[in-house]
Amino acid sequence: MKKTISLILLATLATSCYKDLGNYDYDFDSLNEIREVEFSPKTFIGAQGETVELQQPLSEDATRRIEVNLSQTKFSDLDNLDFTWFVSRTEGKETITDTLHTKGYLDVFLAAGKPSQYKVRLKIYDKSTTIAKYFALVVNTRPVFKNSLFVLHGNTMGTIKLGNIEELPTGTNVTTDAFKYIYPNDNKEPFGNAIGLGYSAYYNMMSRKESHNLCAFKVDGTADIYDPFGLTPKFHPNYVLPPESEDPFIFSRMIATGEASQLRDYKCILSRDGRIYVAKTYLCFYQPAGITPPDDTYKVTAATITGSHFVMWDAQKERFLMLRKDDAFPYDEKNARNAQLSNQIINARVDFTSLGQSLSPRGKKALYAYNGYRDNYDEAHPFFIFKDDSNNFFIYELTPTNGGGSGKDDKGDKGKDNNDTSEDKPQFTITGKRLQHLPEDLSPSTLAYNSWFSTNYIFYAKGGSVFRYNTSNGDTEEIYVAPEGYKVSVMKFRTEDSGLFVADLGRILSIGINKGDEGAVAEIKLTTAADVDQAFTPRFYNKAEDGSKFGTIRDLQFAHIYFYKSPN
Repeated sequence: MKKTISLILLATLATSCYKDLGNYDYDFDSLNEIREVEFSPKTFIGAQGETVELQQPLSEDATRRIEVNLSQTKFSDLDNLDFTWFVSRTEGKETITDTLHTKGYLDVFLAAGKPSQYKVRLKIYDKSTTIAKYFALVVNTRPVFKNSLFVLHGNTMGTIKLGNIEELPTGTNVTTDAFKYIYPNDNKEPFGNAIGLGYSAYYNMMSRKESHNLCAFKVDGTADIYDPFGLTPKFHPNYVLPPESEDPFIFSRMIATGEASQLRDYKCILSRDGRIYVAKTYLCFYQPAGITPPDDTYKVTAATITGSHFVMWDAQKERFLMLRKDDAFPYDEKNARNAQLSNQIINARVDFTSLGQSLSPRGKKALYAYNGYRDNYDEAHPFFIFKDDSNNFFIYELTPTNGGGSGKDDKGDKGKDNNDTSEDKPQFTITGKRLQHLPEDLSPSTLAYNSWFSTNYIFYAKGGSVFRYNTSNGDTEEIYVAPEGYKVSVMKFRTEDSGLFVADLGRILSIGINKGDEGAVAEIKLTTAADVDQAFTPRFYNKAEDGSKFGTIRDLQFAHIYFYKSPN
């Protein structure tokens, strides 16, 4: 026992007497360091992390190569490095993992006509230092037409085509017939009688997958719906519009507001005869449950969507109508048509007396309606633009009373305690004024607004020019001029979605222009102040790679993936 104590004391004394001189020479500069590791094709941050995207082959299986580009401090070649790839893929319910050793590249197999995905872990081992670096990435195929602009064009009904403009890392692919591009041996003309396009991208809570949907409204009152990235038909023939035995719903235009990332995006469509159908998230539209009183009738010519209501102008009885949004909209995408709505359209009881006869909206035609919904959506006021028989233009702002148009989006309780929609009470007050310097031939297709901008700013076309217009003071600024001879026929911002994952797509304005029977498409980008963004290169396309040209531009629709860009 004494020997043990003595040894411990000795060790303690030896330790306490040691002096750290601190003169170590670790010569880190002589060690090799791996720097600037990048992949080709370049990666981006997607929903599943760092991602490499490869173009999906259409007709034949293909093999594509991913290469590692790096630099080292001590070596100029790769002889000192070992590359080990751990590659996982799913086949049915089975996950298969392969381990591959190559000199800085990975070849992946891509099946034609269907998506492929590989989850990859890369180990780069430096034999000179015995240090390893690890990287994780996902390899996805890029489906055809991803994040691209669809162009509905043609000179006569029955011969309408769906074109496409797709910007790729290697250049821009323009086709005047997207269906033939994918199905060259199919003689069908599925878009021959199309008159308008609609789009919706969202996360399907039931399947836990992103869902992308392009619909084509037809002149016979039907509509088809497709996966835009391959134009594969989806759902069933009556998915978009309910079957109409007597009076087909002939599409006029679609209005959309809200955030798809929060499942708070709503839509409505108007028919040429003044009906309105409504939807939430999905492109499955419903007729409202009715109108109060039940024998009342209406003809809607303009509509917008506030935080709690669809608000519309009834041209038949010259009044504002409203419909609550908090209805039994479905959460089951596939069976959405089975939903039954219960809310009814009611008279908003807006009193025009304070405006006087000359300023009253009665006797005028409603052209367009909009409201801001990016910030403080629940408090946003709807605006309506009207035109009289003398080609004078007017703007009206509706300010909610206790019950009209304001309130938490589909969370408010019905009834007088919280959101009073009793028929005898005005739901809005109204102010209005005349707008100066607007062109006589202004139409809904040549008017545009996006929630990126102040509600003072709208955009309109005159001839071949597009203007920013300040409704507060009448100031006009020309922001786009088409090549000589062209006239603007339609303009749309790339998205109306104000959600987290669409980045600044809503600031890019797509413009359809025509010169006789030939059409073209232009695009510009605006700053948040509604000035032209000089950092964005304007686009102009009038023909495909094969030399074929666009016909008369009838509608435009940008189709973006749900997770277009991370908000971070």
